[in-house]
Amino acid sequence: MLIKAIDDYDENLLLDSSELANIIRNYDKLETTGKIDELNRIVLDLRRDGNKVLIWSNFVGILHMIKDNFSKLNLMSELIYGKTPRSDDQKELKDEMTREKIRDIFVNTDSGLDILIANPAACAESISLHKTCFHAIYFDLSYNCAQYLQSLDRIHRVGGSELNTANYYFLQYESSVDRDIKLNLESKAQKMYNIIEQDYKIYNLDMFEETMDDDVAAYKRLFLKPKQNKSMEALNQ
Repeated sequence: MLIKAIDDYDENLLLDSSELANIIRNYDKLETTGKIDELNRIVLDLRRDGNKVLIWSNFVGILHMIKDNFSKLNLMSELIYGKTPRSDDQKELKDEMTREKIRDIFVNTDSGLDILIANPAACAESISLHKTCFHAIYFDLSYNCAQYLQSLDRIHRVGGSELNTANYYFLQYESSVDRDIKLNLESKAQKMYNIIEQDYKIYNLDMFEETMDDDVAAYKRLFLKPKQNKSMEALNQ
């Protein structure tokens, strides 16, 4: 049995012409988010020192928003996400920018492309950036620990990272789900490392994925008063 957790919630809220609906629909045009302001500050500081920067986000809309933001600042950037073709795709690519072409341009110190914006689902594996990029910014995170750990390794690999420190920046709002996800990933990562270090014959990077339970716990902490927890627990049983 499905019971609404939020009273008076309306799926059609954004379809009307009210002032609130217009503000929500056009939020990115009306106001710059705190994360974008902090992202710009970090990137501009790093670029002044001649550093290349890798920026991660799990949402396509956010990826494009970040790229548009840098375009307004006259900063060159490129995207790698699900729609970015691979060089081994069967279709004729001609002069289209593939993931491999973008990677090669980005790692080239003289290319002028010093900002790469990527989705962990598309770029967390098989792309090495560690020889010229030492700074990665996480605009947001998901509960997928396997992709998270793989994304960390894009700028830190054996055979090139010994002389350069890998720097990671996490943009997180206070009292938000951002912190819950980060703590959850750290816990899963430690469990994975413990499994790997022990003498198990089989292990799986996704064996500790418990996204539904994590979401419910975060919801309770952020939105429910203590006296309401018992009613939510009853719904989960």
